[in-house]
Amino acid sequence: MMVYLAVTPDKYELPIAVGDNAKELAQMLGVSTQSIWKTIQRHAEKERSGKRVKPSKWRIYKGEI
Repeated sequence: MMVYLAVTPDKYELPIAVGDNAKELAQMLGVSTQSIWKTIQRHAEKERSGKRVKPSKWRIYKGEI
């Protein structure tokens, strides 16, 4: 089962919201589904390249449980 998790963008990464899909998480956060996908993509690019990216209100993780 795939879940989407929004966490705080600090070193503690405290959970903000959890959804079964990106659309559900977007509704909980009050943003568009596209915004969720862009945040996931931006975070992945940062991990790969090590470059600094524009900070956001949260970090989004997609994982399987």
